[in-house]
Amino acid sequence: MTHPFRLSPGRLAAAIMCACALGMATPEARAQGDGPRAYAAVPEGTNVFSVYGQFLRGNTLLDTSQVIRGGDIDIDVAVLFYAHPISPFGRSGGLFVVQPMGAVSGSLQLLNGVRTGSSNGLGDTQLGAVVNLVGLKSVPVEEFIKLKPGFMLGALAKVTLPTGSYDSDRLLNLGANRTQVWVGLPFGWNIGKSYLDPHLTSIEVVPQLVFSGDNTDAAGSAQTLEQAPMLRVETHIIRNLNRAVWVSADIGGILGGETTSDGVANDNTQKALTLGGTVNVMLSRHFGIKTTYGQVVARDDGGPDGSMFRVIGSVFF
Repeated sequence: MTHPFRLSPGRLAAAIMCACALGMATPEARAQGDGPRAYAAVPEGTNVFSVYGQFLRGNTLLDTSQVIRGGDIDIDVAVLFYAHPISPFGRSGGLFVVQPMGAVSGSLQLLNGVRTGSSNGLGDTQLGAVVNLVGLKSVPVEEFIKLKPGFMLGALAKVTLPTGSYDSDRLLNLGANRTQVWVGLPFGWNIGKSYLDPHLTSIEVVPQLVFSGDNTDAAGSAQTLEQAPMLRVETHIIRNLNRAVWVSADIGGILGGETTSDGVANDNTQKALTLGGTVNVMLSRHFGIKTTYGQVVARDDGGPDGSMFRVIGSVFF
């Protein structure tokens, strides 16, 4: 005789906690990639709201595809993030919005000497969508925890809008005064008995192409700044330590993105390799904290340099 599958209240809480620990946590747009398990599948109906602090030190602006040669720049921002679940054609997915705000300050080594500057306000808004193409369908948590993990492939699209604070007369800006379109195919393998497995291991690869619109009111002597497409790839090796804690080794690579000022190439194609680590702790079935540190370890003359630290608090509902 068979019995219908049931979850006790305690097991259901553990299932939700585990699912949230896997959830679409925070596409952190730009700095150090989107992060581990940013696009992992979650049970049907799971919403995410996050607030986090992000601190960058190096030679880039908040839009880290903008490398400033000779720059020594500090960026401190708070970011609001919200993800809403969708189920197109029965597949799991989500819509999300990211809004940074904060301050940038620093110095630039110019031909006529060193100049300093600062500004504050809103950064550029980012909107996005991700849909799982191969692997998990959109299912409630009771079915989610019974599924055997495996290969997953998704489709990702994001657009960054020129809504942030920008003035071409300022030395440094939080906004980039241009539109960017990101397209990607995140994929990976989840290795374990189930999504409830406290020792689940995941390998993720997130390749993205970034297409940048022109800034027709560029800072400095040039009027128009153009940038070639850029390839960004991040890889994460993730291990659950138990049902509430997981850790990740993070690797990132950047290639492309040469800029042109008023039609003149700047010979600044970017190549860079970043390494980092992430720790995620679920304090309850509804709330988790994630911290990430990353550092550029190899680069060419046109590539980004510096480090990034962020701490994220997320509510799942």
